[in-house]
Amino acid sequence: MPLPASVMRMVADRVAAASREAGRQFVFVAPRGNHWRYEDFYTDRWVKIRDLAREKGLPRRMTMHGLRHSLLTLLATEGVDLAALRTMAGHASVTTTMNVYVHATRRHHEPVRQIVADFLGVDAIKPLASAG
Repeated sequence: MPLPASVMRMVADRVAAASREAGRQFVFVAPRGNHWRYEDFYTDRWVKIRDLAREKGLPRRMTMHGLRHSLLTLLATEGVDLAALRTMAGHASVTTTMNVYVHATRRHHEPVRQIVADFLGVDAIKPLASAG
């Protein structure tokens, strides 16, 4: 999945930091320095993401699965290749990606773009250029 240069720099910095610390196994660690557990992620991260989604007008009961669903839908309707989407989703078949996760609606795209941009701390993510 294409990522902004600022995100790639952040990931590269984390990889470099992890390689300098003896015994460190993870690039992204929980606040205690260990792997992320559900409780750590939910309390420290997901609640913030969910609240931001609500502020931006996304569904009241935003879930991680719903965010995944929205992202796959956004990418598909913006022209991302379905084979790439299938790989991102981990599906065995493009049919699954199309039939289960991808819906032809653009209503939620702008709020999703802004939430992702705000969360990453980058400028608004621009729509992909139209293929046609």
